Amino acid sequence: MAGAVGMAEGSRTDATGGSTAFRQAGWLLLVGGVLAAASTALHPVTLNPRDPAAVLDAVRANSTRWIAVHVTLGVGVAAWSLGWFAVYQGLRDAGRARWSGAGAMLAVAALAVWIPLLALEAAGLPLIARATPPGHSPLGWNAAWPATLAGGYVATGLYWLAGIAAAWDLAAPPAGTPGGVATSPAAAPAGSSRPEADGPAGARPLPPAAAGGNGRREPRRQGAGGPTVPLGISLAALLPGLPGMAIAWFIPAVAVPVLLATLLPGALWALLLAWRMVTRRSEPPGAVRGHPR
Repeated sequence: MAGAVGMAEGSRTDATGGSTAFRQAGWLLLVGGVLAAASTALHPVTLNPRDPAAVLDAVRANSTRWIAVHVTLGVGVAAWSLGWFAVYQGLRDAGRARWSGAGAMLAVAALAVWIPLLALEAAGLPLIARATPPGHSPLGWNAAWPATLAGGYVATGLYWLAGIAAAWDLAAPPAGTPGGVATSPAAAPAGSSRPEADGPAGARPLPPAAAGGNGRREPRRQGAGGPTVPLGISLAALLPGLPGMAIAWFIPAVAVPVLLATLLPGALWALLLAWRMVTRRSEPPGAVRGHPR
């Protein structure tokens, strides 16, 4: 009886807290991703760390667009940082958080890098461009531009690492359903060799009626435990972005195709994950899996 009460209380907590956190995370990642993608698409191509004058020429060509792009990007990365923190909260409430807490801190660090960079580019560069003849760059900007571009790559890399940390937790099934099979907390007799003793702490599979009515595995993406994403897919989408940004820095002539090929899969992965969090169904508060009240 005490175990059943504990399960009900745990489901009630997860269904309200976990589901809300995942849904908030999904919206924040969606909004942040769309805004960041739109601002990146509208951003003039300024990817050569050794050509600061070209950046000032791009600002001078359309300063209003330049400011709007960087303000939009600022809102987008702020939403992304909050989104990864909400992912951690949802995983924590579901008992699945191992690495996503560090990922949330990396996302906050990325925002801390972005804020001064975007403030410089949105507020400072139009003034510098206005005071500088076309094709020229003041000495201070010659030194600041490589650091600014490198900072953007570092901040983006921190977001990708935050995604990898969350992906590690998202690859594990929700607590209480190892392998997607619902289990009961009743322990098997000590030393038992029966199949029912399999599972952590002697947890045994529930009978078909309690496991969902037909004995089949319940979809892992339902309930408050959050979605489950295969780790291999996540790493295949996210890992190429890290060396891709290094290549873009050292070989700016190929920066555009390299960044598209290596960063786009990770961005799409994050958007698809966000969409699953927004659209997934959750259990009603107070419902025990397989036995809604």
